[in-house]
Amino acid sequence: MRRASLEVLGADPEIFLKDIQTGAFVSAHTLENSVRGTKERPEKVSCGAIQIDGTALEININPTNCEEEWVHNLSEVLSALEQRLPEDLYFSDSVTAIFEPTYFRAGIPPEAKAIGCDPDFEYSTRDGERPRFFQAPPGPRRSAGGHIHVSHTHPWDTIRLDQYVGMGALTFDTDKYRNRSYGGPSAYRNKPYGLEYRTPSNAWLFSEERQRWAFRMTQAALVAPTPSEETHLKICRAIRTATLDPTLLPEDFEYVR
Repeated sequence: MRRASLEVLGADPEIFLKDIQTGAFVSAHTLENSVRGTKERPEKVSCGAIQIDGTALEININPTNCEEEWVHNLSEVLSALEQRLPEDLYFSDSVTAIFEPTYFRAGIPPEAKAIGCDPDFEYSTRDGERPRFFQAPPGPRRSAGGHIHVSHTHPWDTIRLDQYVGMGALTFDTDKYRNRSYGGPSAYRNKPYGLEYRTPSNAWLFSEERQRWAFRMTQAALVAPTPSEETHLKICRAIRTATLDPTLLPEDFEYVR
């Protein structure tokens, strides 16, 4: 059934930090005196909120069904967060952060290393809804999500989102680690207003062109035909292995740099 109007979308992408002098990753827990938001109580700023999420920073934007407002909200919240950074740190555009082993072991508290405190779910045409629990991967490696929140939708829609957004992002997301450990195909969490699509990484955040792409491809997926079970299985394989198969992309897919 096609929707008569655009859905309301939100997002909560995560961002890693690097040291300007050394280029080494720095855990976001070190900013607890300047970024006061937490997962339980995000700090409100113009057009959204900011918080510390383990070793990464996270932004939340006010939901909207307008592409221009989507881009504006992302810009405003990113700017508010960047103003809290000390002069020796900057935003990394990496999907996966590999921390220096000694720093990770001795310089980051256990609570900042924890991930997957709540289960994800995945949806398939064969099995329906299934919970997935994650454990923190061994070693000093963490990956950032670029989750997209969608109003008035059903887990079934993740199948179409996989084709347009999850696999589609592989046209510019070259990270080979994240989807093998966290955020695989059709990953979501139910929300009172709809669902949170958790498959994408934060790679769509790092240019306005990609931000617009994420908005448009999410909207396009929600009104597209559902891929066959055979096609979706191939899409899932592509997402898990971070291997793009252009033949699986829909005809109205938009490429982006």
